[in-house]
Amino acid sequence: MNGYFLLKDKTKAMCDERISFDTVKSLWRGFTCKMGEIELDKGKDLTFSIGDATFEELSYENEFSVCITEKGVGILAKNKPSLMRGIIALMYNVDYTHDGESMQLMIKCQTIKDNYNIKNRMLHICVFPETELDYLIKTIRIAGVCQYTHVVLEFWGMLKYDALKELAWEGYAMDKSTAKMLVDEIRAFGMEPIPMFNHLGHASQSRARYGKHVVLDQNPSLQYLFTPDGWCWDIESDYVKDFLKKIRYEIYEIFGNTEYFHLGCDEAYYITRNDHLRSKLPDYLKFITEEVVKEGRRPMVWLDMLLPKSEYKDCYGVAKEEEAEKLFKSLAKETVGVDWQYNVKEAPVESLEYFKDKGLDIIGAPWFGHENMLSHVETVTKNDLFGLMLTTWHTIYESFFHIQWCAYDMGAVEFPWGNSSAHTMMTSKLVRIVNFEDECIPYEKCGWSDNQISTGGLK
Repeated sequence: MNGYFLLKDKTKAMCDERISFDTVKSLWRGFTCKMGEIELDKGKDLTFSIGDATFEELSYENEFSVCITEKGVGILAKNKPSLMRGIIALMYNVDYTHDGESMQLMIKCQTIKDNYNIKNRMLHICVFPETELDYLIKTIRIAGVCQYTHVVLEFWGMLKYDALKELAWEGYAMDKSTAKMLVDEIRAFGMEPIPMFNHLGHASQSRARYGKHVVLDQNPSLQYLFTPDGWCWDIESDYVKDFLKKIRYEIYEIFGNTEYFHLGCDEAYYITRNDHLRSKLPDYLKFITEEVVKEGRRPMVWLDMLLPKSEYKDCYGVAKEEEAEKLFKSLAKETVGVDWQYNVKEAPVESLEYFKDKGLDIIGAPWFGHENMLSHVETVTKNDLFGLMLTTWHTIYESFFHIQWCAYDMGAVEFPWGNSSAHTMMTSKLVRIVNFEDECIPYEKCGWSDNQISTGGLK
C-alpha cells in the first residue's frame, strides 16, 4: 500500500531503555484497538525506531520529530519526556483496514513535529476521599496521552503521614506505597510529578462549604496548630513551621527528586481579615519559600493573596494596594507564581499581564470551561509566560473531557480525524485506550462517570 508503512501484528521496535517499556507496550495495544503487539529492544538514547528508520533532524524549537516512510519509523527527541510524547504522537496516527476477516495496521507516511504553543502544560489533581484509585490512575494516564508535562498531586486528607496520623482520614487515606505508585505512573507517561501541601489556607484539607476538617474532626485538641477557625495554619508558631517541614520531607521521600513543590498559600480568609496576622504574612512567605529552595526545589504559590483587590477585570485578588508589592518581593526569587482566575472568559487575563513583569516565572491557571481555558491559553501564549496549569477541583467527574480540550488548545497532537469529532468522543476513545487492566470494562468503570442518569428520586 503506497504512502503507508505497514505494521505487523507483532511489531519489533528499538527504544531508549530509559522509557517505560511496559507503558509503551500497553499504549500500543490500546491505540491498535487491542489488535497489535509491540516488542521492544534497547536502542540508542533519545530514539525510537521501527524497520529501516529515517530520522528527521530536530530544530531548536521542537521537542521531537517523527519520520514515517514506507520503510520504517524514526523518532528523535531532545530529552526522555519528549521522546515519550513523540511515541504517543506516533500512536495517534496508527490506522487499520479490516475486511471482516483480516486486519492490516498501518501508519500514513508523514513527518510529525510537536506544535506546543505552551512549554509547561500542567494538570492539578485533588485527591478527595470520594476519589477512587482507579479513576485517579485513569486521569493521570489521560494527562499523559494528552501530552501534559507535569501533574500536581494534592492529597486532601488522603495520604498517611508519620508526623501526624490525624492528617489522614481514617479508613480512606492511601499509604505511601500507593502514592509512590501514582508518582511512578506519572513519570512512566513522560510527565514530572509535582507534590503539593497547602502551607497557609485550606489547612482543613477539606472543602469549606461542607464543614469537615481532617485534623480537628479526629482530634480537637490539635487546635493549637491552626487559626481559631481552623482554616489556616498558625503562621506565628515556630512549632507549626517545623511541623510543616517534616511533612515536606515525608513528601520528598515519596516523590523523589522533583523540580517543584507547590505550597498553595491561597484563600487564607482568617489572615486577610486579621490585621496583625496580615502584617506577618510577608515574613512567613519569605521563610517558607526560602526553606523550599534550600531543600532543592522551586516553590510554587497561588497568587490570589498577592493580587490587588478589584483592580483587574473579572480577576480575584485580596491584597491591599500598599501591601501587594511587599508580599511579592518577599518570595524567594526561584518561586513560580500560579495565578488562578476562573471568571475571565476572554483574553487577556489582566492579572497575568500584571504579574508578568514582576521578575518571577508566572503560570496561568484556569478551571474547567472552554472560554476560561482559552482566555488563559491566549494570554500565556501572547506574553510568552512560563506555562499553564489546568485545575480540576471537585468538578473533575462531570468535566473530565476538558482535560483533552485544554491540551488541544495548547497544541497537543490529536487523532487525524479529530476535526470531525467532539472532545467528549475523543476523550472517550482515549479512556478506552488507557484502560490497560480490563479486557471487558464493567459498566460503572466505563467513561468517566459511574452512571448516565440520576436515580436518587426514584422509588
